[in-house]
Amino acid sequence: MNTTHNDPQIDPVRAELRALAQRAERYQLDKGWTRDKLAREFADLGSAKTFNAILAGEYSAGDLESWVLRYRTVASTMDNLEKSAPDEEPINHDLTPCMRLRVAFLEIMREQDNTRLIWMQGPSGSGKTKARQSLEMKYPVRVTFTEADETWTDHEMLGRILGALGFKPKEPDKNVQFEMPVSTTQRMRKLVEHLNKKRLCIGIDEAHHLTPRMLNLVKTLVNQTPGEFIVSAQNTLMQRLEVSKGYFEAQQLTHNRMHERIDLSVIEQGDVELMFKDRIAFGKGVLEKAVAAIEPFALSHGYFKFVNRVCRRVAHDHGDEAIDLRQFVNILVREAVKIKPLAISLRKGATLDDIAREITAKSEATR
Repeated sequence: MNTTHNDPQIDPVRAELRALAQRAERYQLDKGWTRDKLAREFADLGSAKTFNAILAGEYSAGDLESWVLRYRTVASTMDNLEKSAPDEEPINHDLTPCMRLRVAFLEIMREQDNTRLIWMQGPSGSGKTKARQSLEMKYPVRVTFTEADETWTDHEMLGRILGALGFKPKEPDKNVQFEMPVSTTQRMRKLVEHLNKKRLCIGIDEAHHLTPRMLNLVKTLVNQTPGEFIVSAQNTLMQRLEVSKGYFEAQQLTHNRMHERIDLSVIEQGDVELMFKDRIAFGKGVLEKAVAAIEPFALSHGYFKFVNRVCRRVAHDHGDEAIDLRQFVNILVREAVKIKPLAISLRKGATLDDIAREITAKSEATR
């Protein structure tokens, strides 16, 4: 049998590529990310499936040397991010997404029938993960979340949930309190048994990766156990449920199992104000105008994620110094154009300074 394909000692290019993948995996584990999120954050790694194959030393498609160059770039970026990494964004428990999820959860904690599902949806950056983290911090014993990704199967989904609850694979010469079942059927049976011993809340983040079969498993868990369930997804999952015949049976989740549907597709001005008050020193009378200036950008450039980005840039450029509206708008425009071209001014030849002046003038008119 020819082992050259998988032997790193014989193939130095493959060995380096795999070592770079292992470095990326360490970064992923430090961040607590899934493979899918790692692939989204660093496009040069390829898809999660490609990354898994490279990590296992089993990737053979394409030019390995070009992959090495891409992975070196990612490793360099990760090194720089780790050296200059800012503190984690603070979680403000008073933001609308956090409060809406918390209120809905408190309501279903008292439910005894099958309406114990919260469906939370919204685009990337709209506050779904912050709401989840806030709920986990408030109820660390009761609430357990896991994050779906594109590589999930039924077997993997059940294993991830059991793993989050403390189940581990059996290891030689080691006693494991909660042993991870091997087959999919055994995992489902063990999960139902465990959730019937103590009422718990199970949440699935990034649930737009769930297939109809996985959603049917969630429905079965709702039917057969007493606890609460939270599905957090981008809007595409609900759209598929509404129009795709393949999701017909899973639609029961959103009909007679759902307690509340939390839609975070709109960002509240009050939330932006809260974030600014905590992190930016504005001159007198600037706060409301700054909120009005950033709102259309937040909706088109990443919601809370974009607001956080602007807050970080203001802190970097001005520290605790009070800034005026023009200074704020200059930063706002320059951060927005890094993400995608601005469709603010249709005048040919308009510069970023021209656009900043227009936005400042419009925002100055805000009462």
